[in-house]
Amino acid sequence: MPLQVGYAYREITPAPGVTLSGFAARCNRPSTGVDDPLHVHALACAQEGQAVLWLVFDLLALGSELTEQLHVALDEAIAIPRANRIFCCTHTHSAPATITLIGCGIPDPRYWDHLCCLATDAAREAGGASRPAEIRTAAVSLPDASYNRCSILDDGRVAMSMHPDAPVVKSGPIIPIMRLIRFDEPDGRPIAALAQWAAHPVTVCSQQISADYPGELCRRLSARFGLPFLYLQGAAGNINVPFEHMTREEMLRNTDGIMDRVANIEWGNAIASTPFTFATKQVPLRYAPSMKPAELAAMRDGMGLIADTGHGPEATEAMLANILNVAPGEQPPSDLLRHIAGSLQEWSARTLNKMAERQSEIYELHTAVLRVGKLVWCVVAAEPFSETAIALQTAAPDDIVMLVGYAAPLVGYLPTAEALAAGGYESESAYRFYGHPAPFATESEQIVREALREMVACSGARALGA
Repeated sequence: MPLQVGYAYREITPAPGVTLSGFAARCNRPSTGVDDPLHVHALACAQEGQAVLWLVFDLLALGSELTEQLHVALDEAIAIPRANRIFCCTHTHSAPATITLIGCGIPDPRYWDHLCCLATDAAREAGGASRPAEIRTAAVSLPDASYNRCSILDDGRVAMSMHPDAPVVKSGPIIPIMRLIRFDEPDGRPIAALAQWAAHPVTVCSQQISADYPGELCRRLSARFGLPFLYLQGAAGNINVPFEHMTREEMLRNTDGIMDRVANIEWGNAIASTPFTFATKQVPLRYAPSMKPAELAAMRDGMGLIADTGHGPEATEAMLANILNVAPGEQPPSDLLRHIAGSLQEWSARTLNKMAERQSEIYELHTAVLRVGKLVWCVVAAEPFSETAIALQTAAPDDIVMLVGYAAPLVGYLPTAEALAAGGYESESAYRFYGHPAPFATESEQIVREALREMVACSGARALGA
């Protein structure tokens, strides 16, 4: 039986006025307009009696509450079971809040309801539009289109900036290849295509709604090749696109540079679409030791004082400076300082309450592996680092292995053990905004990587009839 593929999309752009998720620096001020439309893309794939639905959103992330709401809506609309649905986001930092991040966007239930209706419509249409498909691929070299944002400086700090204020002693790898994968009917008529790469969509930081470079790139790729594109965000936890001023103009220039590299690509011949296998696994992760109750209480009180007055204990102010990536001797804007302090006051109070309730110290991380011939997508509901993607590809050299991050429900960053030891925002601070009591334990990334590696190997073994 040939591979069956169906595609549909819906626009999910909200009206201005919603708060945007991605930058606490917005201080939850309402959005003022729309620079770029947002979409949800539905791609239904089926073969050998098994079907998988991708829903890809131009959003930062989906939290557990909205993930469940989407599943409930889809349960009544499509036959594809929950276990075979993949929800993921491009991770644009200029879209409405669809995950609870402390201090970073206020979820709007009306938008969530509207989003679920549109996503369900797209999924239903994609399933009904399924038809025989062939697969072709292309690779785009992008060695200078991104940078690793976890640079270790000679004074011990870990800097996000592309041009840090001190010498860099170590920086990690990027993902220098963008994969393009297209699905066409056997007679050549186009169905849809995927663009898979890894870099944070953080070019634009304004009060305007925007899909950032993934949306702009997909629009241009669609115009260039004559079929709709959707973007799968890769292991971008420690990778940014270049920017200086975080403007739309910079985003457009970045996209110009990517499209320049696309201009001369050649699509390969059709590749085999068998075997078609899909598997999921919940990977249990432990937390590292959390702060002691007395430390949390001191943090709660110190952050509360800074939120109210703009000043507080020296150690608390130093913690905020580190979180805000402020160079030694500099001061962040007062309104941002107080906003972040209020967010961390809330986190401290929540974490103290959770301790009193003795909540579980285990978190179940959702992962999945989809194999279509030699194409293998490893899906993880986290913000993985580039090192994880490189390790998975290295372990399966005969396949094209693509790590897809930002699946649902998103748990936050999944740093490597080395990154946790080095520190920096992703390792030391981000977990608080995601509402976790502590970072994940040092071995967490290795456990997830090994689980995915085994799932990839098993999918290959099934392909050989082992």
